[in-house]
Parts: sequence; structure tokens; C-alpha cells
Amino acid sequence: MDNAGLAGIVKVANFDAPEAAIEDLRNGVVDMVIAQKPGDIGTIAVDYAYKALTGRETAIAPRVPTGYVVITRDNVDTPEAQGAIYKSSTEAAAPAAEESFTVALAYGVKNDGFYITMENGAQAMADKLGMEFLADGPEQFDATLQTPI
Repeated sequence: MDNAGLAGIVKVANFDAPEAAIEDLRNGVVDMVIAQKPGDIGTIAVDYAYKALTGRETAIAPRVPTGYVVITRDNVDTPEAQGAIYKSSTEAAAPAAEESFTVALAYGVKNDGFYITMENGAQAMADKLGMEFLADGPEQFDATLQTPI
């Protein structure tokens, strides 16, 4: 925008919210970031796996809109915005359950903030439900590389 002489005239939006996009937002490179909610996607996936494993398939919705969050410089530090940013590291803890289940997430590609954030949401739900959680994905984005995992 600077090179074209349009800085401050044209608003720039970034779709997807890796940490680099948030840095660009804070530095004024972009005006807003539209974030999917991969943490929610992971959480819902593990919750539904648990429901299926425990015979409660009727509690699983056939379609689940996960929504999005519009992040601006005004709300970037709010809990809602921070929860939608694709984090580049995972956190873990796991209490044991009475009935033991293992759930696995085969995500699109390793070391991608979207899938790391999805893994964090899935791990949190697995921990909440006392399930063992496994996650892995290929080094490059390719569906044929996900299948063997």
C-alpha cells in the first residue's frame, strides 16, 4: 500500500491468524485479521469422537459452524481474539479417566499455526474428558500423506 500511495486509504484484511499476521496487525501493516477457530474445531472433534465412542451418536450435529473472529488493533488483546490466534506451540496435561479411550487427530501439516491451535483445542477437550490424545501430520500439505498416519 505504501508503494502504491494508498496507505491509509485502502484497508487491508488478512484471512487466517498465524502469529505473524497478528504482528503485522500490531505494526499497522494490515487493518484486521479474520481468524477461523481451529481450537474450537479440535475441541468439537474430540467431543464428538467421545460421544461416538460412548454410544451417543444422536448428540452429534451433522453440520457444525465454527465461526470466525474479526481481530483489530482495538480488540487484539481480548480473550476472544487471543483464543483465535493460531499459536505456534502446544501445551499438554492429561488426567486419567475411569473408562479409557484414545483419540487421534491427523492434521494437514506439521508446524502450521492453524493445525497447532486445532491440536491445542483437541488436547484440551481430551484432557477434560480424560482421554489419551495422539496427534500427527505430514511434513508437507498433501492428503495422500495424511492417510498413512
